[in-house]
Amino acid sequence: MNKAIILQNGQQHIRYFEAPCLLSELLPDFSVAHPCGGKGTCRKCRVEAVGDLSEPTAAESAVLGSNVRLCCQTLALGDVTITLSDTKAWNKSTASNHLAAVHPLGKKFGFVVDLGTTTVSAALYDQTTAKLCAQTVFPNPQSAFGADVLSRLHAAMHGKASLLSQSVQNALHAACSELLQNTGLSSDDVDAAVLTGNTAMLYLLFEQDPACISVSPFRCETRFGDFYDADFLPLCAGTKVFVPHCISAFLGADILTASLASHVWDEGVHLLADLGTNGEILLQKDGDVLGCSCAAGPAFEGAGLECGMPAVDGAIESVKLFGGKLLPKIHGNANATGICGSGLIDLIACLRKKRILTPDGLLTCGDRYIIEGTDVYLTQADIRAFQLSKSAIRTGMDLLLREADVQQPDHVELAGTFGTHLSLRSAKAVGLLGDFPENAVSAIGNAAATGAAMLLLDNRLIRDCAEKSTKIRTVQLTEHRDFNDLLLQNLML
Repeated sequence: MNKAIILQNGQQHIRYFEAPCLLSELLPDFSVAHPCGGKGTCRKCRVEAVGDLSEPTAAESAVLGSNVRLCCQTLALGDVTITLSDTKAWNKSTASNHLAAVHPLGKKFGFVVDLGTTTVSAALYDQTTAKLCAQTVFPNPQSAFGADVLSRLHAAMHGKASLLSQSVQNALHAACSELLQNTGLSSDDVDAAVLTGNTAMLYLLFEQDPACISVSPFRCETRFGDFYDADFLPLCAGTKVFVPHCISAFLGADILTASLASHVWDEGVHLLADLGTNGEILLQKDGDVLGCSCAAGPAFEGAGLECGMPAVDGAIESVKLFGGKLLPKIHGNANATGICGSGLIDLIACLRKKRILTPDGLLTCGDRYIIEGTDVYLTQADIRAFQLSKSAIRTGMDLLLREADVQQPDHVELAGTFGTHLSLRSAKAVGLLGDFPENAVSAIGNAAATGAAMLLLDNRLIRDCAEKSTKIRTVQLTEHRDFNDLLLQNLML
């Protein structure tokens, strides 16, 4: 195994890899931008790199500076050292440019939590330096009450509301306590927190009566957008947690905070899709913003699949086709124990290219496909689950574009827990994206958490966030005359 030393913000990180390996593949969790889709044309993935590297490409010859390379073009052939620019907690290339100065909510450390249907992320920031100190991602324990939102809402309305709330409160307390322990801090050091999530998850967490968001006409009677007591987080005594506004019963605080970390509010036509279990999409044209929610299911987050798992150590996070063979890339220095959402999309794209998978999603090799060299496999049922998820998101995009009378947006951003590792080429190959040019599409990672961090680190954005929540018009997809036809059409791979 070869070793990469990555230097950023005064910290040293070690990655082990098998050569040859693109530098970009060594940096999935460092928010290095690739808006051109890895073609080397945008030059935004410049890093300083020394060691056993491939010769500079033509695209790199225009990059000035000693040892400056494009990480999407440079292969690590052996041990390397990569130096990244010091950054704030967000990726400036994908975050809103409102942060000319930082005005944090508190004076010490702060938590940022993104409460998703399938996975929950928690992070700890130093509010004086905007440094990300520690972070973790873990399964939402409410999945014991059902994988989807509707089953959990049904359980809450039938006597299990307290159990649903307590399960995730306990998990959050344990996770945030672990972050403190890992950094040598205590609850007395934390004096602020921002918690975002979709509408249903916030209702369940705070034990709000979910009846209003569960049945027609689906009204969001509690929109949040305020500070709340949260004893389930290890905080200084008296500290309250800020929860951003929800937009509607189907569009939550998570898509609102994700919009802060995107270009969706910029001039032009912009589309933002958060690819979670509860998929949420925004489309802005001439200042008008449309939003919709899609019941995508948990396949994008690795859940609901026989060998599915989050993007943690042991997860196959990407798959490439080389010389007719599939080459999986495994998260962390571990053996493959499952596959996460980004790896699933890659695998399906490769199987289509090898004609092991038909356009209508049928495996030609039997009921399952085993990834060579591993015990991880994909079943026919897994593929059907992916098709439903993919079709839900693609249909949402198509209908918002039709509603706004737009043929082609200027920019498409894909957000979600697995967005950092997502191959845009694979996403397009499986039909997740329309005829969007690759250079118009970018994957921006967990933008909901990034936007929440921006609120923690610049409290001026709270008012701006509240105003934005009132400018989004929710579109009910199922009421559109083309919904059923497009849903069936978009099942094709």
